[in-house]
Amino acid sequence: MFAIYKREMRAHSKSLFFWALGVFLLIFISFIKFESIAATPEAADAMSDLMPEFVQVMFGMVMPLYTPQGYFICILLWISLAIFLHAALLGASLVSKEQQDKTADFLLVRPLSREKVIVAKALAGITQVVILNAAIWLSILVSFIPALSANSDLSAFIETGALALGSDLDLKQGIYLSLAGLLITQVIYLILGMIAATASRSSRRTAAYAAMLVLLGYLLYSVVATSGEVDFLGVLTPFWYFFSQRVLADGLSAAYLGLSAAVIIVGVWASCFLYRRRDVL
Repeated sequence: MFAIYKREMRAHSKSLFFWALGVFLLIFISFIKFESIAATPEAADAMSDLMPEFVQVMFGMVMPLYTPQGYFICILLWISLAIFLHAALLGASLVSKEQQDKTADFLLVRPLSREKVIVAKALAGITQVVILNAAIWLSILVSFIPALSANSDLSAFIETGALALGSDLDLKQGIYLSLAGLLITQVIYLILGMIAATASRSSRRTAAYAAMLVLLGYLLYSVVATSGEVDFLGVLTPFWYFFSQRVLADGLSAAYLGLSAAVIIVGVWASCFLYRRRDVL
């Protein structure tokens, strides 16, 4: 089982490195620009006002961009879309590549049950999304957090953002909780990608199915966030579980933490169940 784990980590090491480096640089550059946006709040507001509400929600412009909270929510949404796609595609690849690469017979001759194979692959996938999430943490710690502490001019904007959220939760604490929620959602999409791969009869289409899960979840999140009247549909999209605006205001929801744990546990069981019946030769 450990041999499979090591094999998967080694096989994805190069792509993981470039993903982590790309995400780190993207976040670093994005948050370095925040101080210039905060210096011209009128321009930021004017840009948002030109867009319809639905488009504002899709772009993460749910709060004034010149506030640290609003800018963080906007950037994190776009980062989320990218890394959730990474997680889902990784989950699909972990399962389907044996069939695509014609290595299933090599794998299945080992004295391991198919359930242990799936668990080993899931652990390798979780390790990789944790590493990618760590790159996000590091980038924010070296770009955004220091700016909040060093620039005294931002204190007024921090208070403006807190008033808009209707919360007195410490901003740094809210950011850390948002990143924790981000990691949980990455794991959810990793498992959903594995389910998509084990349920699909065509190994060539698994990546498309996994990507569709993310994009449909993103669109449903946009509808729920825009309407404000169909919040109950949020349970259908992991994008909604730890939406950073709500986390910055109220912290992590116990209900959605429980739902996430249930989705992950049931998802791993479903992947094992389907993989046991899947023809991978």
